[in-house]
Amino acid sequence: MSGQSHVSATVDPVGPTSGALSDYWNEKRERICRWLRDKGAPSFAKTYTGTVIILHNQHPGYVRFVCHGVRDIINGLPALLAGLERPQVQYAHLVGDLESQWDEQKLPRVPPVIDSVEPGLSIKGSFPDATIPGPIIAKVVNLLDEHNSGRVRVTENPFRFFEVCAPENKNRREVIAPMVESWREMQGVFRRNVHESGARDLLKAADEVTRAFGVFEEILSSFATGFYEQMEVLDEILEKANA
Repeated sequence: MSGQSHVSATVDPVGPTSGALSDYWNEKRERICRWLRDKGAPSFAKTYTGTVIILHNQHPGYVRFVCHGVRDIINGLPALLAGLERPQVQYAHLVGDLESQWDEQKLPRVPPVIDSVEPGLSIKGSFPDATIPGPIIAKVVNLLDEHNSGRVRVTENPFRFFEVCAPENKNRREVIAPMVESWREMQGVFRRNVHESGARDLLKAADEVTRAFGVFEEILSSFATGFYEQMEVLDEILEKANA
């Protein structure tokens, strides 16, 4: 009890307990939440707090909600801390614009003429009476380029996360590469379980998500307490998590 009183007196509470630590809102989580807020990410601090509460209470559907919260933090925090815009591929706009010009040019919307259907060969098609104008081809190329840029950002995001949260990691990608790979595996857990399809039992994913959330918290905690300067500490955390 005395330990909790001491912590409450010295920590500026930003979590759900207004100063009183509990069995689930402990000093580590308070530290992570305060770090997010003080780094200029108060909305992510609230998102993190919400995921902790949801994970603790385990209301119906909690696995999906936790995955959504963590995914948003992982995807958005690096750009916010670096003061960068977080570009996203605007598929609805790009495809909608392409569709408008396609229809304006009265280009066909029927399946192409089949040239070959021999077994083992690719099915090829053509529009023998249609000419696709250059501006429309340019829009298709732009759509493909935007899609590729989005894939590159997804690949780069884990590196950016470690570099932004621990600036000394810049230009040391070969050193942090193993941790980044483990981070991607952890991120994959949340990505796989973020959307409800009705085809997978949530309870089967619960333990996997809880373990991944623990790894996520350990890494944030190491950043928040300054341990990120000790790369061996992070490496040990991830090795244990993937053992």
